[in-house]
Amino acid sequence: MIYLYTLPGINFNYPDIKNILYSTYLRQNKIKYKFFDYTDYLLNNIFINKNFSEDIDTIKENIKNSNMDLLKANNSFIKAINNYLDKFGIIYTGRGFNYKYRITNISDFLKVGEKIEDFIDLFVIDQYNDGDIIFMNVSYGFQVPIAIALSKRIKKCNNNTRIIWGGNYITQINENCNELINKVKYLDAIIIFDYIKTFKDLIAYYQERKLELINVIRKNQPFIIRNNLVDDKNYYYLDYSDIDLSHYLSRDRILPVFLTYGCYYHKCNFCSHHYHFGGYLSINRKKMYENIFKMYKKNSFDSIILIDECVPPNILLEFAEFLLNKKIHTKWMVETRIKEEYLDKRNVFKLADSGCKFISFGIESYNKRILRLMNKGIDIKSIKKVLRNFFNSNIIVSSTFMIGYPKENIFNIYKTLNFIKKFKYIDVFGLNIFVLSRNSILYNELGFKSNNINLIYRFKNSRRNKIEKILNTFNNNSKIKKLNNIKNNLLNRCDYFYLERKNFSLNYKEVIK
Repeated sequence: MIYLYTLPGINFNYPDIKNILYSTYLRQNKIKYKFFDYTDYLLNNIFINKNFSEDIDTIKENIKNSNMDLLKANNSFIKAINNYLDKFGIIYTGRGFNYKYRITNISDFLKVGEKIEDFIDLFVIDQYNDGDIIFMNVSYGFQVPIAIALSKRIKKCNNNTRIIWGGNYITQINENCNELINKVKYLDAIIIFDYIKTFKDLIAYYQERKLELINVIRKNQPFIIRNNLVDDKNYYYLDYSDIDLSHYLSRDRILPVFLTYGCYYHKCNFCSHHYHFGGYLSINRKKMYENIFKMYKKNSFDSIILIDECVPPNILLEFAEFLLNKKIHTKWMVETRIKEEYLDKRNVFKLADSGCKFISFGIESYNKRILRLMNKGIDIKSIKKVLRNFFNSNIIVSSTFMIGYPKENIFNIYKTLNFIKKFKYIDVFGLNIFVLSRNSILYNELGFKSNNINLIYRFKNSRRNKIEKILNTFNNNSKIKKLNNIKNNLLNRCDYFYLERKNFSLNYKEVIK
């Protein structure tokens, strides 16, 4: 039997798709498996009234009730679950779980795993047979202690199971994985890059077929790491048979979908997100579309979130055409890039007509020189026109920015901040000070090396201190502060679907007459 465990703490609004991708492959190939989504279990079996002093059931109902104040209900939920999680040393933020314990290395992960065993004991597990294979998707660093405690519990139940970890975070720290697998005695193998081919080969290996394993780390064994394998794109398809979207904490049922795998551009010097995908794969979308249509006919979802790293314009327009042709009435959101196709209002109108309600662009800087240093590959002259086209099509416009990029001067920083604050066609935004991301092009060019388990590195110096002061002043602007307060009470960006635009948009009242 193959067990797929989705660990809790990432997002309460809709399911994580990594194990859905694997379960789809197993089902297609008639391989027996069981699927455990611990976010679902957490929400519906642990976060219930009998475990809480607060009326958590009513709070969850208020989040789902369109007549209630969503932000207030979210805030009540966050406070209530943190009161509950406090006894386990766990803290929930909008970005997932955190711990009251300092974690800087693999040994710290082990210590925290021991400290949260009481929390993991709350989750249901199965009765395992010898040779059963258990896969855990570890997408974020905070899930490592959870995976450690859960693996220990499973091995106590049956020491002859095979426990495998994979996921985005594990791939990003692959240089630490030899130490990880040798220190976590309950762990049998680690998958790097999460190719379906690797997953398939490892299953076959444990079923006593002789294979050369690539991108698999085992205890005290030599291994080969390669991030440019050719995978079978026909396996990149999502079948949601194991999932009930109504179990998640959202105002309606949100279907996570990808149309591409990885980032089609993947050249930004500062970004490492593309790394764990092992490149870019343009999947066969026919099955994906067929399944969306089938689910729509069965009334299985209400909204769609495209979770792609970045959807190319031609594929986004193809998706819109599909929704329009099949008369699928839904709202959806996406991340993409500033491209010339969006200068054509007809294309933007098509996206709006098909149900697009929220679009996010990674702009990063409103300065031509800095964009060039970043190798961002966008035309600064197009930024305003593209954002205006979407904003005026009644699509919520989100943009992300960073300040403090290497060789960026104070003038460049203020130019970006003034653009955010004064440009009339941005509803919401994300803004951070530059950090060096592990496995980014810039990280490799600088020859930076670290033995810790961080994915980002902040360099404390007088320049950063000055930039932090600039950012604090910016965030104290009244309308910026108002928007940040709203963002702090979102469980996910898809919550914007259910808010009145005029109540959160940075410039709505100034633009709409």
